[in-house]
Amino acid sequence: MTEALRHGSGGERVTNEMAEQDREPPAGRPRQLRPGHDRWQDGRLHGASRSNRPKPITRHGQPVAGRSPRFALQTALRGWIEVFHKILKSGCRVEAARLRTAERLTKLIAVFCILGWRIFWTTMINRAAPAAPPRAALTEAEIAVIDRAVRDRPTIPGEKTLSHYLTKIACLGGYLARARDPPPGNAVMWRGWSRLMDMVLGADLMQPKCG
Repeated sequence: MTEALRHGSGGERVTNEMAEQDREPPAGRPRQLRPGHDRWQDGRLHGASRSNRPKPITRHGQPVAGRSPRFALQTALRGWIEVFHKILKSGCRVEAARLRTAERLTKLIAVFCILGWRIFWTTMINRAAPAAPPRAALTEAEIAVIDRAVRDRPTIPGEKTLSHYLTKIACLGGYLARARDPPPGNAVMWRGWSRLMDMVLGADLMQPKCG
């Protein structure tokens, strides 16, 4: 074939064969794929080699052979790490801080990491442990301000859980809390926490202080 390519005739023959393979086949005949030619049909990848096909990490909840459980765990946690970085960037607005020295920026990021982790943690614990007591994540002052700022619905049971108060914080950030709405996400939670902290600060300033 190398000798044919030098004279030019072989190159034309190879080009013609590839063009023939790329043409649509007659009705009723399946299309033949040349090696390395991949295409999607009926939701499946046809013609791809085994090394090029995407390998699932788990199958039926069990790790696939060749993939370590540690790799599967790291891949599962990668999305949560990206969400935490989104909270720091968009919620806390770290990039908007125009600090001139690296030392000041490091201290600011350290404080924002604590705030961002609390927002992320309360968002996740609202889904993982909705029946937990509210004092597991909130202080007495925060609970008192939430009760006065957001009214309870008539259908709320007598015992108020952590999910009840975290949903009210999300309502401060624009969450509608309809019957079929999914749990509040990080965006409404950081807006709600921002408003709640302003209210808590205002309530603390209104308290009479001795001395």
